[in-house]
Amino acid sequence: PGRVFVWNHAQRLEAETYHGVDPSRIVVTGAQIFDHWFGRRPLRTREAFCARVGLDPARAFLLYLGSSTQIAPDEVGFATSWVRLVRTAADPMLAGAGLLFRPHPGRVTEWSSLAMAGIPGVAVWPKRADTTAFDADFNDDYFESMYYAAAVVGVNTSGMIESAILGKPVMTWRTAEI
Repeated sequence: PGRVFVWNHAQRLEAETYHGVDPSRIVVTGAQIFDHWFGRRPLRTREAFCARVGLDPARAFLLYLGSSTQIAPDEVGFATSWVRLVRTAADPMLAGAGLLFRPHPGRVTEWSSLAMAGIPGVAVWPKRADTTAFDADFNDDYFESMYYAAAVVGVNTSGMIESAILGKPVMTWRTAEI
């Protein structure tokens, strides 16, 4: 190709080192796919958002962003174990935090049968399997779930980058379960 476009200088170095691309053909552009997250503001208040998804607005909540089946084949089982760990944490603020699970759009049905459904302070949103990124409220719900979360947890999803853009602490870990 005449030009190779990369997001950052680390990718520029990888293109040179691992792919043998002539440095004069590499252009660092940034990651435009994420530009729309900068400066965006919520449409609803935190209280209205929490009411919509079924969380107590008086408590901080952690957001778990789901991954595809290729990344996390047994994510629901793992998430169920994670809830138990959070609920038994020594820190009362962590143990009492709301937990919002946002499944990958292709896995909503799997998450709707979550074994911990009905546990106080735990919500899965969206609930409907026919929900798609083309639904009117989907992107607003997605943005507000990140915007109002105290912190974001996930295995491997672009939502982790989007959450970091919003200034949220983002966490992950390795486990044999996923």
